[in-house]
Amino acid sequence: MPKVKLTIAESKCRCGYFKKGQEFIVEDLCPPLCHELWNSIYPFVYALQNGATLDYGDCRAKMFDAACPDEGRVCIHGEVADQQIPAMKMEASIRKVQQGDANTLAYIQTESWKAAFAGILDTETLAKCTNINRATEMYQQLLDKNIGNGYILSVDGKPHCIAYWDEARDVEFTGKAELICIHSLPDNWHKGYGSQMMDRVQKDIEEAGYSEVVLWVFRENHRARAFYEAKGFTMTGISKPAFDTEEVLYSKRI
Repeated sequence: MPKVKLTIAESKCRCGYFKKGQEFIVEDLCPPLCHELWNSIYPFVYALQNGATLDYGDCRAKMFDAACPDEGRVCIHGEVADQQIPAMKMEASIRKVQQGDANTLAYIQTESWKAAFAGILDTETLAKCTNINRATEMYQQLLDKNIGNGYILSVDGKPHCIAYWDEARDVEFTGKAELICIHSLPDNWHKGYGSQMMDRVQKDIEEAGYSEVVLWVFRENHRARAFYEAKGFTMTGISKPAFDTEEVLYSKRI
């Protein structure tokens, strides 16, 4: 049975027990973790010890990221010990959006929606939401008025993923940042690029002085919800109607 290495990636532990960078090796005995954290990660550890490959952000790998039930104060990374993780074959770069990007932003958003929401939104609603002309006009207005903080991730020079964040739009979340969108073209899903984009966005949000970020996601969008949870976001219990379905609110302290 393979060993699993656990690494504390972030820690704001109330009791001060865990420190960033701590490592534990799991072989056949429970490591010295608190009961709550161990219970939340044990299914992943067990799966890795039995040869499973897990959903990891927007890719699949013999590793996982998880957060403790106490508002995600401790984030932990697990992977099969001594495994060789293959390097990405393609080079990714991230830059801020600029004038001239409206067509690119609209194309990536609409193509992503077509692939991701086909089973969530009805056909008529999805067609309206993926109208390329309307999307282009919306992004051109954002660029003209310098609204929000937008990014484009390119793979070998070809735009693949976009993201936008800003001050939270709902008055009840004043003082918090909001991840408004993160979309990727489906031809490069499950290769880790969405995770790279999320890391860059969270870094910039923290550097802007925010201590918490929120986001809305369709309740039925289980793939995206798994991605957000792997990146340390937790459900708040807040929901609202959206189109012909429902969105739920996630939050993360940074």
